[in-house]
Amino acid sequence: MAQHHKHYENAMALRSRILSGQTNETPVMAWAAVCRECANADRALRASLDGQPCGRLELNFLNNLGAIWWFAKAQREYHANMNMAKVAA
Repeated sequence: MAQHHKHYENAMALRSRILSGQTNETPVMAWAAVCRECANADRALRASLDGQPCGRLELNFLNNLGAIWWFAKAQREYHANMNMAKVAA
């Protein structure tokens, strides 16, 4: 299995653990871990292309990865803002 697929699978597994409540990290830290895995997957795919243009499969992978990454970034931002609101109150 290619390195970018391993990072993608790790991101999916982390996301599933967060959504099912099986993580022992704070929500901000957990969603940041998903973002890190998505960034690693993106970096690994682009490195494997070695300057070549993306084909349909790579674009599909990046589209699916982008959806997970966007959701993880939004959740991380939401929970960070909620933590700041608690501190300010």
